Amino acid sequence: MWLEDVAWSLPDWQISGTGCQLQGETPVRRMLGVLQAIINGQQPDMRAVHKLHELIVAGDLSADRNIQDIITQDNDLDSDVGMNLIQLLGGSNDFYGTKRRRNSCTSASSNDSILSGRFKDAFMCGDSPSRASDTMQEEEGSSGEPSHLPNIATAPIPEVEAVLRTADHWHFDAFRLVEASQGYPLSTLGFWLMQQNRVAKEFKLEPSKLAKFLRRVEDGYNDTPYHSKAHAADVLQSMHTLLTLGGLASRMDDELIMLAGYLSAICHDLDHKGVNNDFLIKTSNPLAIQYNDLSPLENHHVSQTFRLLQRDDCGLLRHLSKDKLVRLRKLMIDMVLGTDMKQHCTIISRFQTVLQVKLHSHQMTTAGATPAAADGQAIKFEDPADRSMLLQMALKCADLGHLAAPWAVHQRWVAGLEEELFRQGDSEKQLHMLVSPLMDRTKGGITKSQVSVRRPV
Repeated sequence: MWLEDVAWSLPDWQISGTGCQLQGETPVRRMLGVLQAIINGQQPDMRAVHKLHELIVAGDLSADRNIQDIITQDNDLDSDVGMNLIQLLGGSNDFYGTKRRRNSCTSASSNDSILSGRFKDAFMCGDSPSRASDTMQEEEGSSGEPSHLPNIATAPIPEVEAVLRTADHWHFDAFRLVEASQGYPLSTLGFWLMQQNRVAKEFKLEPSKLAKFLRRVEDGYNDTPYHSKAHAADVLQSMHTLLTLGGLASRMDDELIMLAGYLSAICHDLDHKGVNNDFLIKTSNPLAIQYNDLSPLENHHVSQTFRLLQRDDCGLLRHLSKDKLVRLRKLMIDMVLGTDMKQHCTIISRFQTVLQVKLHSHQMTTAGATPAAADGQAIKFEDPADRSMLLQMALKCADLGHLAAPWAVHQRWVAGLEEELFRQGDSEKQLHMLVSPLMDRTKGGITKSQVSVRRPV
């Protein structure tokens, strides 16, 4: 008998005074399951007993810790950063006060939600979350960007939880996360995924630097109708599902895949100007001049990303080895530059060629094998160039992910994209330029021609 028959009797999500509570598969719950089986006169599953014994010997009784547990253990975490992190996750802004009081309050570990942990003690001791009024002042770094970093307003925990619960599903609504996080969807989702999937732990990313980096990236997205921080959050979630549920990460034997995928999705449209490359080139925009008319937007996105990573407060990758940094940078550059539609046909053609070779080789290798055995021999992408190409395809798919979203969500994205294109058309008219196709608001936009555009893409 496995533990589901004993310890999994509670529903996955319970409703309490603080919102939806996650019942995680922790060692403590496993122990309770074994003990309950004994109390009920049942024979506990010896596999569970042996697994529990291994966890106890290893001293790992706090597996699957939530984000706040990890953040709180960082004793060097700046108080302002701690305040902003917990506000980002919807908790109290009293960071050190929480750390002092956490052991004196009644524990609620069995009901901890995916966003709450030791930081939730502030609520249990009678404190209530408050909207931050101060701003985080940082010294201006090498990027020359403004030092002002606004605080995150307190977001209701249950609402953020409800959206983040859907982050592991194909159907995701980034607009809900915008509302639940009070306008900070990208940093909320980015921080959560980095912690939840152990990427931050594996690469020893400091929580304070990770939070500041995500906040500065999010602040770097302009308020455009489509290429906004909400779009970046949507692409990040799509990239996450392709890497995990889609199984892409498991087909590439490279520890950098998840980190490269997340960072590229987060930054792939950083500081997008709301116009396309052709407009920048035709108007001799400084970005077109700087990058010699070669993918000026995409080059700018990735350049701005690495400028941020060079800052002292955002240098979360500085401790990585030179080899890892070089490989990570190349993957990110390839992925972001691959989102330029002028590279679309080249990437698609190469992908189809490589995939056909892989499929033919797989069929030859598994000839005569049973279907189960053949399925067990997954196609691998071991060549670095092939891995880069596959990640390019993944980000391209994620970038167009709302094509597969629920109809109502997709309609909102299309409406935003159409308005952004119309605004470029308005600018072209003002500059007495020829209005680009689908950008004249007096004629039919993409909503009138989406099927014809979608098929070749």
